[in-house]
Amino acid sequence: MKEEPATEISMERWKFFHAGGLILTGSMVVLREDILPVLLFMSLSMGYYILKQHHFLKTFHPYGGYANLVTLLRIVTVLLTGLKSSTLHPYLILLVLIMVLIFDGVDGYLARKYNTSSRFGQVFDLETDNFFTLILCSILYLNGYVPWWIILSGLLSYGYVMADYLLDWSTKKVPANRHARVLSVIVFSTYFTPFVFPYMVYFPLVVLGTVLLAFSFGYSVFLRYR
Repeated sequence: MKEEPATEISMERWKFFHAGGLILTGSMVVLREDILPVLLFMSLSMGYYILKQHHFLKTFHPYGGYANLVTLLRIVTVLLTGLKSSTLHPYLILLVLIMVLIFDGVDGYLARKYNTSSRFGQVFDLETDNFFTLILCSILYLNGYVPWWIILSGLLSYGYVMADYLLDWSTKKVPANRHARVLSVIVFSTYFTPFVFPYMVYFPLVVLGTVLLAFSFGYSVFLRYR
């Protein structure tokens, strides 16, 4: 794994303010029914994160390495999908989002193949995953599929990051949440159903997915707090 110049403290501090900014702008999706503040903040915050690591990223060839470029492509795709979601056909939105998930595995494969794994890449990938969830939930709400509470699902990860920083959970060694990967697959599967199925079919599934997501985060908090 390559070592980057930024300290762990500065990275954790950025994650804290990044999470707080997305909770604030994510709330505007409900309060103002406007996704643009989320997209703008994400663009600025991730741009700052990349800029701060410029000297480290230019040590790769190509710039940032293949894995991080794929992650960047995922972020841009999610940003554009969120921006144009009101004018896109539901099937097209679903197809694009599924492709973003598939490429989530591609960037990890490339990082291992070219031995370019780094702390920067781990955080970059995780924040992309969190942002993907928030935008998916925002699209479901703004397009009228699900009530406002779906946004809370998209903000859970950011609340967890802020609690992790404030309570200094990162210093504790805890077992990994073994159920997280399986639950995430189930949750995304249920959150994709509104693009295909009628209300009577998809709504109970989305509720189930939300309950499972809340359980997953609750279990992670339990492991940390214990």
